[in-house]
Amino acid sequence: MMKDRIGKHKLKPDLYYSALWNIDFEELAKRGVENLIIDVDSTIAHNDSWEIDDRARKAILGILAGGKIKNACLVSNIATGQKREQRVAKMAAELSIPYVAARLFHLKPNPKPFLLGLKCMNAQPENTAVIGDQIFTDIIGGNRLGMVTILVKPLGKVHWSTIFTFKRYREKKILQKFGMELAD
Repeated sequence: MMKDRIGKHKLKPDLYYSALWNIDFEELAKRGVENLIIDVDSTIAHNDSWEIDDRARKAILGILAGGKIKNACLVSNIATGQKREQRVAKMAAELSIPYVAARLFHLKPNPKPFLLGLKCMNAQPENTAVIGDQIFTDIIGGNRLGMVTILVKPLGKVHWSTIFTFKRYREKKILQKFGMELAD
């Protein structure tokens, strides 16, 4: 298994929660996390929904209002299409945070969307956490840059693309290999 330059295994999330709203943000703040890069699909919204899950909205707005976490940015793979970017932009506007719409050739886990998210927040990798539902995009990308990585179980139904590529099956096997259990 491959490790990145800081010795952390590229596939292993630092933390694993059942949902974004169950994350212990107080503990993250104690670890020095001040900024969040947050995935959209299956993390804060059901696939292809234009609405943020109410529990995710309340959690994000609450932690930002509390001041322990200073900034957040949505970073989502949209590949192509103006409608998909409009969807992410709408959600970011509802949360009053910036967003990065990762396009073809620069999709997560490519470092570019993560670096743009850091730039939007004027943040550094060492004080930023990535929250997402996929090891092969969110976790690998965050680990490559030395960020705290938090895997959450996907919201709602599994997207056809993850079934077609056996991603969820492979993720389950990886979590078993690392002996990772839900933190809540």
